[in-house]
Amino acid sequence: MGPPSGYADHCWYLAIWETDPEKRLNFLDRAEKAGMNALKLAEDSDMPWVVAYAFHVGSKIFETRARVEPSPSEKRSRLEKALRYREKTSEILERLSPFSYWNRGVIQDHLAGIRAELANIEPDLDNKRRLLEEAVVSKEKCLRLCNEVAPYQERIGNIAIFASLQRYQDTYGGLLIRLYDLTKQSEHLRKAIEILQKAIESASKLDMFSLMAESYWKIARVQDILEEHLESSKNLEHASENYVKASKKIPRLERFYQDYASYMQAWSEIEKAKYHHTRQEYGRS
Repeated sequence: MGPPSGYADHCWYLAIWETDPEKRLNFLDRAEKAGMNALKLAEDSDMPWVVAYAFHVGSKIFETRARVEPSPSEKRSRLEKALRYREKTSEILERLSPFSYWNRGVIQDHLAGIRAELANIEPDLDNKRRLLEEAVVSKEKCLRLCNEVAPYQERIGNIAIFASLQRYQDTYGGLLIRLYDLTKQSEHLRKAIEILQKAIESASKLDMFSLMAESYWKIARVQDILEEHLESSKNLEHASENYVKASKKIPRLERFYQDYASYMQAWSEIEKAKYHHTRQEYGRS
């Protein structure tokens, strides 16, 4: 962690790993204070990489601090600062390193997260929709940039990056579902299914069965909204199968995942019942 932002970054990591809420807040406050001092030193240096790193660190500190801030006005203020700093990071990185596709994609993921968080606290429905639409655009850019390098990384055996890619895809699907809730435009749900299927592909490369199960579950819920009950039932069965695999992979969580597996099976039967009910096959339902 290079100076002058290294100490602020260090405090941020301590906050992320801290389980005690009071201590976590203390680390974040220290990180915020150090980050502001570091940003001034960085800008005075007139060294683009140093400035970009300072904005990057400052943005994630403000974003994390905002998530634990009870005051709506303070939360909004910190999120808006996080957004400005992240946009400046993106601008510098595009100029200095246009072919750093993965890093640029990560920046877009952060931008999407901040805009989605701002949408959570936005009372005006039009502004809420606009923020979610902007978050969706950032997620699209994130995945487009990351997918520039993912095939090469897989060829050379670096499949660990698919853990991050899965998270980007999964949260993108969640944003699309939220956008549907506001607009009731079914194309957002269709896109969500497509993206969540890609999240399953990414998780499968690392045998991340619980994450695969969660994505199958989300797809099933979307298909239930679309009244595609038979398809929903099949994906709930896939979710159940993957929770069973997860229970075998992590014995200490066996009962936890087995409970989820049973829950998925129950909902699979409910979706079958809905399917037959819509066809007026009441006996089978």
